[in-house]
Amino acid sequence: MPLHSLGLSPIICLSLLDIACPMAENQQVCFVSDIHIRHDHCPQATMFDKFCQQLSPQCTTLYLLGDIFDTWLGPEDETKFKQVLTQLQHLTTTMHVAFMPGNHDFLLDEALCHRYGMAYLPDPFMLTLGEKRILLSHGDLLCQRDKRYQRYRKVVRHALTQRCYGLLPYRARNRIAGLLQDSSSQHNTLCARTDIDDKAAINWFRHYHADIMIHGHTHKPGKHHYQFQRQRLVLGAWHQEPSALYASAEEGP
Repeated sequence: MPLHSLGLSPIICLSLLDIACPMAENQQVCFVSDIHIRHDHCPQATMFDKFCQQLSPQCTTLYLLGDIFDTWLGPEDETKFKQVLTQLQHLTTTMHVAFMPGNHDFLLDEALCHRYGMAYLPDPFMLTLGEKRILLSHGDLLCQRDKRYQRYRKVVRHALTQRCYGLLPYRARNRIAGLLQDSSSQHNTLCARTDIDDKAAINWFRHYHADIMIHGHTHKPGKHHYQFQRQRLVLGAWHQEPSALYASAEEGP
């Protein structure tokens, strides 16, 4: 399916056609991240709705690699994002949909994913397409030079922290989330260490024996090359327009 048929920018959109992942003829898988939907009626929700409606019938799996929602504070947000969740549930009738949490929506749990027909992926997750081993991640774990963020991540992802947070009134949780986001935005603006650490990426390639790595988080779409023909592909954020990456069957000569 031509990328322009989805109204996607050729600058932001990346294609995996050159990676040659052998699959059934005409089949595709799609990867997106960092949509940052704030509520059902925000511009990003509208873009995502159009994107879902125009996905090719050849698409067999949609991988959502984190920060699909700008914030997820708990079960109460299911109502806030009901239309988006219903759209995803509708997609599961024609394809597989897999969700991996990001640093903005990590409180969206496995039980809710299953209720809407989605698979819940750990971070990182190894995907095999034909003979290619593709390592999927949201990407924040690869920002190893940002020690402050990694300490914060370890605390907020701890089960005890999440249990205590969940006991707070929704208004208090929303207030805390706002303060943390403001602090994070200022830190990211000032700190170059929030980008991916190449040393960490190389260690992942070796540890997981991966050929390709796909992630988001940095909002810096691009393709990075490593030894032994390894590639790290970075998904773009949905600021003004959609951003997606496709893998499809190897084309003939």
